[in-house]
Amino acid sequence: MLTIQNITKVWKRDVAGWRIGKIETMPGAYLFQLFKSNGERLQVNLERNSIAGEYEMWHWKPVKGNQYPERLMFPKYVLDTPDKFINAMNLLLM
Repeated sequence: MLTIQNITKVWKRDVAGWRIGKIETMPGAYLFQLFKSNGERLQVNLERNSIAGEYEMWHWKPVKGNQYPERLMFPKYVLDTPDKFINAMNLLLM
């Protein structure tokens, strides 16, 4: 199970035009609430259980009025510093 030490170090960081405004630690996932100054919100989830040694980061992407999951898988070393973590989230949201 993935445990991120000092998870608060990414709080209030900017990523792909969004700001991380809230972080929740759940038994199976980390939930990141992202906000824009115009009031838009987005939730990015990071699953804590690995799949073949990689961790799934995902969010619901709106496409023509529908919502589709957009997912990327990352090995643990890609998430092991705040800067690397933000870069991974940037990849997901670009």
